[in-house]
Amino acid sequence: MIKTTFPILLLGLTTTVNAQWQQCIGSENLDVQALHVTGNFDFFGGASGTYRSLDESASYSFSNSGNDSVGPTRGIISDGNHIYTCTSQGVFRSDDNGQNWISKSNGLTQLLCHGIISTNSGIFLSTLSGVFKSSDNGDNWTSAGMAWY
Repeated sequence: MIKTTFPILLLGLTTTVNAQWQQCIGSENLDVQALHVTGNFDFFGGASGTYRSLDESASYSFSNSGNDSVGPTRGIISDGNHIYTCTSQGVFRSDDNGQNWISKSNGLTQLLCHGIISTNSGIFLSTLSGVFKSSDNGDNWTSAGMAWY
C-alpha cells in the first residue's frame, strides 16, 4: 500500500472595508473633552457641560441639571454607586445616572479641575492647586500631598 501526500494550497482572500466614523447626534460642534461608559449610560463632557446617551452613543442629550453651567466638563468617572464630573466649578456627583448633579467640592482650594480618577483607595482630582483625594464619595476633599504654587 502506497501512501501519498497531497499539498493543499490555501488562498488568503483579502477584503477592503471602508468603515467611517459617524458623528453622534447631539455632539455636533461641541468640544468633547471626556468620555465615560457606565452600565447602560454613555457620557461625554465638553465645553458646554455634560451629555448623556441612552442608546449606545447613537445620540446624546444635555444632562447638566445642577452641574457646572459655566464651563467645561473635563472628566467623568463612576464608582459603581455614583457618577462624578470634573469641571471648571469643581466636582459634581450624580446619584441617578446623570439626571441631576450635586456640587461636591468641600475642601477644594481651587475649583478649576483638570482630571479625575477613581481607585480602590478613593477618588483623586487634579486642580491648579495640586492633587486632592476623597475617601467619602466626594463629600470631602483633602490635599494628596502633591501641591504646587
